Amino acid sequence: MQPPQATGPRPCAQGKPTPIKFRNPFSGAQPTNFTFSVDNPAYELDKKSAQIAPKGEVDINVTYKGGAVGRPYHG
Repeated sequence: MQPPQATGPRPCAQGKPTPIKFRNPFSGAQPTNFTFSVDNPAYELDKKSAQIAPKGEVDINVTYKGGAVGRPYHG
Protein backbone atom coordinates (compact mmCIF):
# COMPACT_ATOMS: atom_id res chain seq x y z
CA MET A 1 0.00 0.00 0.00
CA GLN A 2 1.30 3.44 -0.90
CA PRO A 3 1.09 6.10 1.85
CA PRO A 4 -1.29 9.05 1.34
CA GLN A 5 0.14 11.84 -0.78
CA ALA A 6 -0.11 15.60 -0.26
CA THR A 7 -2.78 17.32 -2.34
CA GLY A 8 -1.97 20.98 -1.63
CA PRO A 9 -1.43 23.75 -1.50
CA ARG A 10 -5.07 24.77 -1.45
CA PRO A 11 -6.29 28.36 -1.74
CA CYS A 12 -7.95 29.53 1.49
CA ALA A 13 -9.87 32.82 1.51
CA GLN A 14 -9.64 34.70 4.79
CA GLY A 15 -12.54 33.88 7.09
CA LYS A 16 -14.12 31.34 4.71
CA PRO A 17 -13.91 27.60 5.50
CA THR A 18 -12.20 25.51 2.82
CA PRO A 19 -13.16 21.80 2.87
CA ILE A 20 -10.26 19.36 2.61
CA LYS A 21 -11.24 15.73 1.99
CA PHE A 22 -9.45 13.23 4.24
CA ARG A 23 -9.64 9.52 3.43
CA ASN A 24 -8.98 6.62 5.76
CA PRO A 25 -6.55 4.46 3.75
CA PHE A 26 -6.96 1.44 6.03
CA SER A 27 -9.23 -1.53 5.42
CA GLY A 28 -10.67 -3.79 8.05
CA ALA A 29 -13.74 -4.13 10.19
CA GLN A 30 -13.18 -1.28 12.68
CA PRO A 31 -13.18 2.50 12.19
CA THR A 32 -9.91 4.34 12.87
CA ASN A 33 -9.51 7.42 15.07
CA PHE A 34 -7.53 10.26 13.47
CA THR A 35 -6.25 13.47 15.08
CA PHE A 36 -5.82 16.65 13.01
CA SER A 37 -3.72 19.75 13.69
CA VAL A 38 -2.16 22.76 11.99
CA ASP A 39 1.30 24.18 12.61
CA ASN A 40 0.44 27.79 11.75
CA PRO A 41 -1.74 29.80 14.18
CA ALA A 42 -3.23 31.74 11.24
CA TYR A 43 -5.27 28.63 10.38
CA GLU A 44 -7.90 26.73 12.34
CA LEU A 45 -9.75 23.46 11.84
CA ASP A 46 -13.43 22.78 12.47
CA LYS A 47 -12.59 19.45 14.12
CA LYS A 48 -9.60 18.15 16.03
CA SER A 49 -10.35 14.46 15.52
CA ALA A 50 -12.68 12.06 13.73
CA GLN A 51 -13.52 8.39 13.71
CA ILE A 52 -13.55 7.28 10.09
CA ALA A 53 -14.80 3.97 8.71
CA PRO A 54 -12.37 1.84 6.68
CA LYS A 55 -11.87 3.45 3.25
CA GLY A 56 -14.31 6.18 4.38
CA GLU A 57 -13.92 9.92 3.87
CA VAL A 58 -14.58 13.07 5.89
CA ASP A 59 -14.31 16.77 5.06
CA ILE A 60 -12.16 18.88 7.38
CA ASN A 61 -12.86 22.59 7.08
CA VAL A 62 -9.73 24.75 7.23
CA THR A 63 -10.19 28.47 7.85
CA TYR A 64 -7.51 31.10 7.30
CA LYS A 65 -7.98 33.61 10.13
CA GLY A 66 -5.28 36.03 8.99
CA GLY A 67 -2.79 37.75 11.21
CA ALA A 68 0.30 35.94 9.94
CA VAL A 69 3.32 37.77 8.62
CA GLY A 70 2.99 38.34 4.88
CA ARG A 71 -0.01 37.00 3.01
CA PRO A 72 -0.08 33.21 3.34
CA TYR A 73 -3.28 32.16 1.68
CA HIS A 74 -2.47 28.55 0.85
CA GLY A 75 -2.93 25.78 3.38
